[in-house]
Amino acid sequence: MNPDELRVLILRLRQEHAGDDDGGYALVAAFKRARESLDEESGAQLVEALADLVRIQDRDISAIALEALVQMGASQAIDALASELTQTIHDEGRKDYLVLGLLRLPQRQIAQPILEHIRSSLENPRPLTVPIIAALCNIDRDTGLDISCTYFEKNLTSIQSSSAEESIAAFVRNFVAIDDRLLAELVQMVRVRKPETGRWLAARICDYLSKPWMIEELGGNRCTSIKAKITASELALN
Repeated sequence: MNPDELRVLILRLRQEHAGDDDGGYALVAAFKRARESLDEESGAQLVEALADLVRIQDRDISAIALEALVQMGASQAIDALASELTQTIHDEGRKDYLVLGLLRLPQRQIAQPILEHIRSSLENPRPLTVPIIAALCNIDRDTGLDISCTYFEKNLTSIQSSSAEESIAAFVRNFVAIDDRLLAELVQMVRVRKPETGRWLAARICDYLSKPWMIEELGGNRCTSIKAKITASELALN
């Protein structure tokens, strides 16, 4: 497939899904099907064309193209984008979406610019800050827990305000989606650094796991098991 044919294909797919109003999910699926239908060389060209769409930083298509690359497992293309785009995108909210997409890949090496972006977000937490930290835990558990610990060290005063439950809810929901042991490990790490903060965090997490909707969502036995792990992690430090 020559470059002109590739541009025509991408334009056609975008036009076909222009009115979907579904956040781009159908177009992502269409890009994936297109790649599967192409030979190896043409498929590689499509991946690079999608990477170019990410690079143009157009709000309407860049996020969709990145999601398509993530779902295709195009690790090499996304690795090439990582350092490049974390340096050139200045809108922190848009950069959050890029970083979250990068972290969803099963890569073991995390580019330094990505870690710098995550650490800087602790100074001014945004809606995707906690999901990004959780995604990092899924790839690099120790680094993710260390950054999570720093989050509570820096933000204890503010999260004790009316936004406390929202912050705890975000950590609980994102961490249990990865591993039921993560919350206990986080509490233990925080307690080592700041005992009072760790005790506060343990109590708030256990309170949230006792909410009726969490018991319904996770199941009573699972909630009890996670709380027991948190209690055991605290007892290990006494």
